[in-house]
Amino acid sequence: GYIPVELSHLSKLTHLTLYDGDIIVETYVLKRMLQNFTNLRQLTLQNVNMSNVELLTSFTNISSSLELLYLWDCGLQGKFPENVFRLPNLQQLILYKNYDVIGSMPTFNWSTPLRYLDLSFTQISVDLPYLSTTAKSLQSLGLSNCSFTGSSSSYPEMLTNLTQLLQLTSLDLSHNNFGGQIPLHYLNLHQFIYLGLSGNNFVGEIPEFSKTSNSSQSPLPNHLESLYLSDNLLSGPIPSWIYSLPLLSYLSFAFPHFLKSMKNLQTLQLSHNQIQGRIPKWLWNNIGTITFCTLENSVNLDNKCSASTLTGHTQMVKSSSLFSNP
Repeated sequence: GYIPVELSHLSKLTHLTLYDGDIIVETYVLKRMLQNFTNLRQLTLQNVNMSNVELLTSFTNISSSLELLYLWDCGLQGKFPENVFRLPNLQQLILYKNYDVIGSMPTFNWSTPLRYLDLSFTQISVDLPYLSTTAKSLQSLGLSNCSFTGSSSSYPEMLTNLTQLLQLTSLDLSHNNFGGQIPLHYLNLHQFIYLGLSGNNFVGEIPEFSKTSNSSQSPLPNHLESLYLSDNLLSGPIPSWIYSLPLLSYLSFAFPHFLKSMKNLQTLQLSHNQIQGRIPKWLWNNIGTITFCTLENSVNLDNKCSASTLTGHTQMVKSSSLFSNP
């Protein structure tokens, strides 16, 4: 149902969280709430209906005390107000999956304490070089399926700016049609925990890294826990540094033998590959931590995987795959 306007009378409210696909937010009510909540520090609206909200007028008088604005999959439409980016205390801004929201980030005279920013699946224009010079406190940056300023030919150079974000540990650049060589050397990868580069047009081989932990040039990313490289145009051998990562638990890639040594792996995605042959027994015998495995749209896999083999594994998806007879 609709959020009652009486909620806006709680003028001393500092935190508000609403999760429900049936909740409808109207412009009038949201505007009154943001005007009256002068002490508001955190506003979380996830999967609520905000499709009819007039963004520019609703967020005009938002509290300068706001530290977190979380608008996840709310059906936002229209231009997102630039003044929100300029809030002096805003540390987390999440606009994930608001497909029809447009606008742009500030491109001049902007200083921000942002630590978490996710504009994935929006149409907000991102000037990545400028963002990298102003948002120095960023720890997590989600820009999957985003709109970037500049031509596609400038993408490799544009990504070099990310090395200025010395606190960045999580980066998602998936589904952006980036091309050329995979840009691992453009990043401070040694500090990363999460890296998503799936769904681009990267070509060639995955570069090697120094195995010397104190090397100043391309050190091994020992803190990396999640690495997503699927749905690209990569070729060549898989570098040894990938199976040397001690903390890696999520890998989205092809079907190599280095999986034997990955004792902490929980999720394995092998979809949309030209994988042939039998699923090796060591995959299930040696890796006891896998809880989800998907083999969708793979070809010529020998169906030697019985229910008893999968004891202890919660879910396996192999639809649309071409399994040969045992």
